[in-house]
Amino acid sequence: MQINTERVGPNTERIVVQIESREYEKDYKGELKKAAGKSSFKGFRKGKVPLGFVEKTQGQSILYNLIYNKLNEAMKEHLRESKENYLFDPLPAEEQKAYTFEPADKEDFQFVFDILVAPPLDSFVGWSTDNEYTDYKLEVNEEQIDEKVVEFQRAHSELIDLEKVEENEDKTGVKFEVVVPELGDRPTAEVNIKFLMEELNDSFREKLVGAVPGDEFEGTINEFVKSEFSNNFETTYLTVIREQSDEEIEEIEVDSDFYDTKMKWALEEISGVKWPEIDDEFLKKVSGTGELIKDEEEFREKLKELIARDYTGVSRSIIIKHLRERIIENNQVDIPEKFLKEFVQKAKESPVDEKMKKDTIWSIFATTLAKEKDINITEEDLKTFFANQVISWMQGQGDQSLVMSMVERLMQDESAKSNAVDNIFTGKLSEVVYNSVPKKEVLLSAEDFDELIEKTFPKAENEEE
Repeated sequence: MQINTERVGPNTERIVVQIESREYEKDYKGELKKAAGKSSFKGFRKGKVPLGFVEKTQGQSILYNLIYNKLNEAMKEHLRESKENYLFDPLPAEEQKAYTFEPADKEDFQFVFDILVAPPLDSFVGWSTDNEYTDYKLEVNEEQIDEKVVEFQRAHSELIDLEKVEENEDKTGVKFEVVVPELGDRPTAEVNIKFLMEELNDSFREKLVGAVPGDEFEGTINEFVKSEFSNNFETTYLTVIREQSDEEIEEIEVDSDFYDTKMKWALEEISGVKWPEIDDEFLKKVSGTGELIKDEEEFREKLKELIARDYTGVSRSIIIKHLRERIIENNQVDIPEKFLKEFVQKAKESPVDEKMKKDTIWSIFATTLAKEKDINITEEDLKTFFANQVISWMQGQGDQSLVMSMVERLMQDESAKSNAVDNIFTGKLSEVVYNSVPKKEVLLSAEDFDELIEKTFPKAENEEE
């Protein structure tokens, strides 16, 4: 068997495979005997069918399958050992002769394929030339770090009982037992409800400063509670009315004067939030399983890195986007239309448009880069991706056995796997690009960075709606 190659276009290679009759004759006879041993025809005992009869009835299909398998193995071996970066699969050339696979003809077979060859990586403008990119970094200020410190303190705070209501404490919780008088045919109801001080009207808040559990006040919902939070009172009251009724109530509403009805409000509990000091105990908690943070200065430095990291992925996405634009706009790759129609275009009867050609140029570049940088996606990559996805869906609430069970199901879902492969590949490609291209660093404030993101990745009209 001979395999010869020649370049027939800027990016097209022709592969010619020759299989002479002497190379397959012995194997053909062997396959014929196997078929005879398995065949069963009326008038012949099983395994005793004459070879001539088998050849007459099955010879063409036996020869076709034999030649197809030899050709397939030869092509696989050639493509595997070749140093060329082949794209797509080989396609039969227009010059390919049609064969009947008639055993009696004892033909020598010649198969002619065309295959697309990727241009060398260093030929792409945007990679080898015009290849400096801006690496945007977030300029983190002290105010942002202070806000992040507060987030961590809030996350590790604890609820405590207070003896009295302090002034200017918006997050203080105040719980009341409110006596709602008879309204129409509804009996008196006692409503236990809690508000934050910031949810109450200013005039009532002033009255509450210095109050202790047991103090009583008289007033209406509209006088005491801000309008955007007053519905909470109505919902709680209607729940109490349903619970007091001996009958099942489906539809129930309050009267129009409900919010202006005088009620007695008895202060039952006052609760506040105790914020942790940034001491050794706190630093040990926020360190988690990582290396122990030794002091507040190091803690703030790590928070600075954490804040900036939120924008790191976006910065890499911007570099990839600009690289893609340069690759598409500044490079031409000769791609015979038959490859586009066979492997890219879904509606093969439609003409190949310019967008498809440009998108294919990027795909060729990305594939070439992935091959040169040895970007591979393993089964472990897929399982890790799915595990993180499942944990995110479950908000970290599921146990490991449940997570892994869902991962295994996703591994059987071809659509989910295809989506995962795309995401993993994009992530790995972004990392390779970021580590390979020359970059100039530019610091941006959060406001300027957000404006850049909005400009670079504008939302579609339906997303804005």
